[in-house]
Amino acid sequence: MINPTDTRLAALGQSVFSEMGFTCLHPLVRPPPEDMAPRVEYGKTAPLEFDYLIPCGRHGLVGAITALPAGEALEDKYLKFCSRFKVLGGLSKNRALWRRLGVPEPTFSEFKKVTGFKGFFIAAGIEEGEVIFTGFPEIYSFYRSDWRVLVNCARVYKRYFNHPLVGFYRRLHKGRLSPFKVWAPLFAAYR
Repeated sequence: MINPTDTRLAALGQSVFSEMGFTCLHPLVRPPPEDMAPRVEYGKTAPLEFDYLIPCGRHGLVGAITALPAGEALEDKYLKFCSRFKVLGGLSKNRALWRRLGVPEPTFSEFKKVTGFKGFFIAAGIEEGEVIFTGFPEIYSFYRSDWRVLVNCARVYKRYFNHPLVGFYRRLHKGRLSPFKVWAPLFAAYR
């Protein structure tokens, strides 16, 4: 069952990542795993459910967000996300995959350099240490305080980096002021 709080939170997350300058796709198509990777062992017939897909250099950042409190439901959501994320690793990164995930045709060019995926799980309802997410080093976990920092950074980025002088700087430096370079410290795990 989809939690309405998580649905609103996911929409807010999409606007946060977009304000930071990323192409953040949300909501995504939720194809059944057998349509995506019949050769990959999955074990369940639940759809591949992700909240975000963000092209970021050679990685596609795949994310989920929840406001669930610490407990079994949160841990289950994390484990489901991890198992669904693992399905993507064995797939060819091509137009057919982007189409199945619901990437709009005009956005395909932003995914042409993607050769792999990295995951992130935002547990906006807890602080670090309340639950220890382990066993999946390719998935980075954010917590309530991290989420607040991201939201505030997005507000600052939107306010100051959309200033006309920044546009002049971008033209002067041939567009080399990319969101990934600005936010590299936040996504250091994805270099």
